[in-house]
Amino acid sequence: MTVDQDANQVRDYYERYWSADVTPHYDPGEVLGGLLELSIDSSSRVLDIGCGAGQSYAQSVNSDAASYKGVDVSEHAVGLARASGLDAEVIEDAAALPFGDSRFDVAICIEVVEHLFSPHRAAAEIHRVLNPGGRLIISAPNVAYWRLRLNMVRGIWNPLGDALAIEQPWRDPHIRFFTPATLGRMLEQAGFARVEVGAHGGCFLDHLTTRPTNFGVSRAYRAAEARYPSLLGMTVHAVATK
Repeated sequence: MTVDQDANQVRDYYERYWSADVTPHYDPGEVLGGLLELSIDSSSRVLDIGCGAGQSYAQSVNSDAASYKGVDVSEHAVGLARASGLDAEVIEDAAALPFGDSRFDVAICIEVVEHLFSPHRAAAEIHRVLNPGGRLIISAPNVAYWRLRLNMVRGIWNPLGDALAIEQPWRDPHIRFFTPATLGRMLEQAGFARVEVGAHGGCFLDHLTTRPTNFGVSRAYRAAEARYPSLLGMTVHAVATK
């Protein structure tokens, strides 16, 4: 399969995804929201890779930054983002960004790299378009999270992509998988000078019901999660500086 065919498959999937009757929405949560707030100010030129419909953090980023540019492979998603007042455009592939070198101060890539055939190439492209000293805020599911490890012992594989992930993992939209160590290593190999990696969102009694719950979260768990992110954090996050 060629790179163009790979990109077409991703684009076709997300055209269907963003054309659903109810527009998907992602809440970045306290940790990622805090990283965005710390990294973006009124002088920041921001690039949001995989902006989708722009219905989560994008509006606040657009208000806080000097400029905001969202990109996505889905034409439908970009149309929704533009309709909400955001500057967004369709791209062919996150590994081939249509911008010159050193164009942006901050890049956002939240819950995107796990969907890409070549996330390492996308990371290198993001590095290219950032200014020296520019920052990338990035996240992905943590495949080493304790509950997923336990599932594997029980013979259950959950790629976490959608509601059919366990029943039909072979068609799941998550195709690349990360731990804190491997996400950090990918960013370092892409050329980033400093990479700070952590994980968040874990829960001691997570996944034991069919409904989302925060039951089982405590200060003690959060402290342990900070010490053992690979085991206890459900989502990997990183801040990478060029």
